[in-house]
Amino acid sequence: LGGVRLIKAVSERKEIDHEKLFFHGASHGGKLGAYFAYFLPFNAVFLGVPSSCEINAHLEKRYGSAASEWKNHHTVTDYFDLVYFAPGIKCPVLVGVGFWDRSCPPTGVYSFYNAIPDGKKKIINKIHDGHGGAPPEYHPATWKFLVDHLNK
Repeated sequence: LGGVRLIKAVSERKEIDHEKLFFHGASHGGKLGAYFAYFLPFNAVFLGVPSSCEINAHLEKRYGSAASEWKNHHTVTDYFDLVYFAPGIKCPVLVGVGFWDRSCPPTGVYSFYNAIPDGKKKIINKIHDGHGGAPPEYHPATWKFLVDHLNK
């Protein structure tokens, strides 16, 4: 919530065009961007391989994050799972997913993506990449998506 207050305060400054706000982040940055998009009126967000999607998949014998520390706190982690925040995101969203990603597995990222309301959402599949790495067109496509939504 401190990040939400910070972005809100900065966006309200007179030298900032608060009509043109976007977010670009990946992994934990993708997670934070999803939280921010839930609370703040962004024009668009890019959430690359967002973490914290289906954190407790292991409890249902499904593949989940390889991050073992989540397993020690499963009684409270649902409060932070992006799948629960997704329906409240109202701006256009571009999500990146790595098919070889063990930290933020595609099963969880797709659960998050599918929970975002229909409309202006899009996903980029990094079929041959994991958490890091991407095809050459990936990064330019993320910025193009955001710029295309700045003037709408």
